[in-house]
Amino acid sequence: MAGYIGSRASVVSSGAERKKTFDITGTTTVLTGLSYTPTFVHLFHNGVRLVDGTDYTATNSTSITLTTAAENGDQVVVVSYATFQPSDTVSASAGGTFAGDVSVTGAFTSLGIDDNAAATAVTIDASGNVGIGTSSPSSQVDILGASSRLRLDGSSASFQILSRNTSDSTTNALTFDADTYTFNRAGSTEVVIDSSGNVGIGTASPSNLLSLYTAGAATKPLVVYAGSNEAGTKTSLKLGAYVTGVAGSEIRAETHHFGTLASTLEFLTGDTERMRIDSAGRVTTPYQPAFYAGGNSGWITTTSGGIVPLGAVGVNVGNGYNISSYAYTAPVSGLYYVSLHAYLNTAAQIVLKKNGSDYVSQGADTSFLIYTNGTSTGSTSGVIYLNAGDYIQMGARTNQSAYVYTGHSHFSGYLIG
Repeated sequence: MAGYIGSRASVVSSGAERKKTFDITGTTTVLTGLSYTPTFVHLFHNGVRLVDGTDYTATNSTSITLTTAAENGDQVVVVSYATFQPSDTVSASAGGTFAGDVSVTGAFTSLGIDDNAAATAVTIDASGNVGIGTSSPSSQVDILGASSRLRLDGSSASFQILSRNTSDSTTNALTFDADTYTFNRAGSTEVVIDSSGNVGIGTASPSNLLSLYTAGAATKPLVVYAGSNEAGTKTSLKLGAYVTGVAGSEIRAETHHFGTLASTLEFLTGDTERMRIDSAGRVTTPYQPAFYAGGNSGWITTTSGGIVPLGAVGVNVGNGYNISSYAYTAPVSGLYYVSLHAYLNTAAQIVLKKNGSDYVSQGADTSFLIYTNGTSTGSTSGVIYLNAGDYIQMGARTNQSAYVYTGHSHFSGYLIG
């Protein structure tokens, strides 16, 4: 008896199942005019379900071949199914969990995404703020790591990179606002670029093109000025240990305005200028050690190898010349230029003495030696290396005496470097 036993499952939506009925006339082995997916098809011969691969062959998607032919009056029903994935949904009110990955091709809106450890991994709050690693984003984009944080706030044009401790208190921050960029460390501003383009290191309020401060607001190792600083002076660069009200050291390049334009490069220690290169390239060192001593009496006779008493000091920069011992003591090690000039009445030899000994045998016996046969003047000069603490004097050669007119004699020198 022809017919179809059973009904379509209610859980299968229309369009997912296709059914075609063949009322057989004559002997039929091949069913044609079909459209199916192999293995996704069922056959019912007079209500009896046939076995795929045993009772029929369905492999080409358009026809099915019966193993045993259907006869006149029989009915064969072909039921085929389209391929589909089962719906994996969660309750809108109660929520739920997806075990695998979820891909969204369209727009995505969520009030919270948790990671597998039940901690908030990604949050999009009701204001549209995105938090990664935090359920309460404080900025438009807030990324919270174990020891750092990144914030992006579109409303204030602010961008921050922060270090943080376990209590979530920010300790270090790199902040880019609309017109000011700052880096903070341990709650204090370390670097700032303000809206005028001034750069401050160690200060939150740079008043110059570049200001580099150490601890304390008055300490300025490096200051670069773009405009007027002191009255009548435009300073372009200061480099050194400069503390307001306290003696320090500086290298200072300045442009002075005193009726005419003149640029200088100055070197200071203890707030005192020690060397200057002016706009013409001339170098002045007003504190370079130097001395000049002459006599203030007439003829005197030195003892054998004695020192010529030159107590009238005209120059004594650094106070290295002693008017009691008539000796100059080197304040620092270096090369010194030394000059001796003597007016003698008898045959005598005047020499330079170093640390109490004659200094004449330095390549030639005439080095730092004045020799006369009678009344005449003589001079000698040259370069000598002195260690700090060495002292030099002008006197008669050892085992000799000299009759010297001190008023026409002098002894001088200065540090070359």
